[in-house]
Amino acid sequence: MSQGDADATFVCPECRSEVPVTPPMRTALLDEGCVVCGAAVSADAFGTVATGRRESAPEARHPTHPE
Repeated sequence: MSQGDADATFVCPECRSEVPVTPPMRTALLDEGCVVCGAAVSADAFGTVATGRRESAPEARHPTHPE
């Protein structure tokens, strides 16, 4: 899948994995948790493809790229 196919970006609240996602992938992540670490996922873990993260969730910023 290319990022052009994705509607949102998922950032795991635990392991910080970042993945572009489609609506069906978003639903699966919400139902099953992170595919990398198994952490529970909430809607706060998704942002737009343009920003890559939710603007209202500063904790979703990548720890090696502070703003």
